[in-house]
Amino acid sequence: MGFDHGILDATTIPFENVYVASDKDTADTINAKLASGLHLVLSPGIYNLTSPLLISKSNQVVLGLGFATLVSANGNAAIEVASGIDGVRLGGVLLQAGPVKAEALLKWGHSALPYRGVPSNPGIFYDVFARVGGPNGDVPVSATTMLQIYSGNVIGDNMWLWRADHTDTGPVTNSRNPVSNGLQVFGDDVTMLGLAVEHTLEDLVKWEGNGGQTYFYQSEYPYDVNTEYGTSGFASYHVGSNVTSHGAWGIGVYHFFRDYPVVIPTGISCPSNLEASFVNPVGVYLSGQGHMDHVINDKGYFIYHCLSCMSTFDFFSFCVKCCDFFTPNSSGVLLSMNQIYGFKRPVLGQAGTAVVGKRTSRASSSRPGPDSCTDSAVGATVD
Repeated sequence: MGFDHGILDATTIPFENVYVASDKDTADTINAKLASGLHLVLSPGIYNLTSPLLISKSNQVVLGLGFATLVSANGNAAIEVASGIDGVRLGGVLLQAGPVKAEALLKWGHSALPYRGVPSNPGIFYDVFARVGGPNGDVPVSATTMLQIYSGNVIGDNMWLWRADHTDTGPVTNSRNPVSNGLQVFGDDVTMLGLAVEHTLEDLVKWEGNGGQTYFYQSEYPYDVNTEYGTSGFASYHVGSNVTSHGAWGIGVYHFFRDYPVVIPTGISCPSNLEASFVNPVGVYLSGQGHMDHVINDKGYFIYHCLSCMSTFDFFSFCVKCCDFFTPNSSGVLLSMNQIYGFKRPVLGQAGTAVVGKRTSRASSSRPGPDSCTDSAVGATVD
């Protein structure tokens, strides 16, 4: 299975060692083939699985074509990767929650059988998407989390984990099709490349393992939660208090609180000694109500919108379009400096984005003064 395009160390699997499944196959049929040591190709289709597909052999390959859709039909995971094995390759699948709540849609390893893995032969999954809600919007669906990783030395490349904000019947409201987390990581030395998580109802990412790394993360808080969400301590990217090493580059946290004025304390929560290991974290107000107080822990000023023109401004609290500074009073209510002091400024430009990091293409490195309005986006650099 595969072609030689001059890629060094590529492995070709003879097709007699591959089982090609169709969506007419049951989980039992497919699992018998996997247990025999065959690799698996999932042809395009919707697989309603009443039990998980079980990957139990080191170096086993499971490849979906046409984003084969694996539906949890009985509260089961769609795929489980056994603990104690290395070199698994999983790619090209869409995992979908069903009507019975599942603990996870993908389980890699097991909490009772922790396994560190080996760096020389990591498990890798790529092009793996998950959704809770979307199609069949009149049928309630749910899960606790989408992806759950207990083994160490696992790499994920290109994931989009989505709690639906709309279905084929219309917008999602009142926390329907619930799922708590997009990704939970308990294993050590786990790496994510190109991770997107949206709209889950607790921490979007919950990371408890050491030595974790993320390269590019895009996230969006849920649209439909009420103000209690903001007071519950949830963050988009949450690194546990017992974690001693973690690295993250390009971590983006967006919010559009459509239905209620939710106030989020911070987009990224981590032990204070790990703050410096986050390079170029960013917070963005998209639209709607509420705001985010900080980008990471208590760093990066609030992400809000201008009270006059509704444009986003950065953590220096400056709206370029209105040339107005804003500051919260002791009660947290925003006050306009233009209104307080009677300034009247020209309307120019577009507001920027709150950034904490070493550089940003959307932001200049200097704080604009009240007489230095420009039409460029406003940002800042905080080292």
